[in-house]
Amino acid sequence: MTPAGILAIDSKWHGTDLTNTVLRTDIAAATRSARIANLILRSVRVHDLQVQPLVVLWGRAKDDLQQESRVIDGVEVVGGLELRDWLARNSSGTLTSQRAEEVLSELRNFKARVNPSRPTIPDRHPAKGRHNRW
Repeated sequence: MTPAGILAIDSKWHGTDLTNTVLRTDIAAATRSARIANLILRSVRVHDLQVQPLVVLWGRAKDDLQQESRVIDGVEVVGGLELRDWLARNSSGTLTSQRAEEVLSELRNFKARVNPSRPTIPDRHPAKGRHNRW
């Protein structure tokens, strides 16, 4: 979560050149992940937020982007080394720290109900996270 909203970050490493087919496959996977995350948000009655997909490319593929980032089919694609700068440029928005905590609490409760055998991620305030800019 960022002040700009919720991201479904799909990190991909490719040891070969980035082809259109590979890129489309990565975008489709990120879109599916965001769609599933949005369905989970709706199941916990969070209707004011949308999860946005973000593809982060590593390896040789990141060099084939030819620019810091680009949008393809509504999905932002970023080279791995540019991720931190991209997050900084896209860090303004209306999602407050308090609202983020509420959503995280709802998601933890959801996870405890649907999969109680796996431990949940420890409670951490978003402002204390390494990459958060709240």
